[in-house]
Amino acid sequence: MVRSDGTDDGDTPGLFTVREMAALLRVCTTTVYAMVRRGELPHVRVSNAIRVVVGSAQDGSRR
Repeated sequence: MVRSDGTDDGDTPGLFTVREMAALLRVCTTTVYAMVRRGELPHVRVSNAIRVVVGSAQDGSRR
C-alpha cells in the first residue's frame, strides 16, 4: 500500500495521479503527460484517468 508521503510498504503496487506525480517530481502536469506519452513513465489507464506506477519516477531519472 502507498502512503501519502509516497512510500510503499511493498505489499501492493501503488499508483499516483498525474497531479501527485507532478508534485513529487516538481514539474507541471503537462510535463508528466508528455513523459507518459513518450513512454518514460509506466502507467495504466483507469477509464479516462492516467495512473503512474509508484517507483517509476526514480527509474526514469536514472536514464
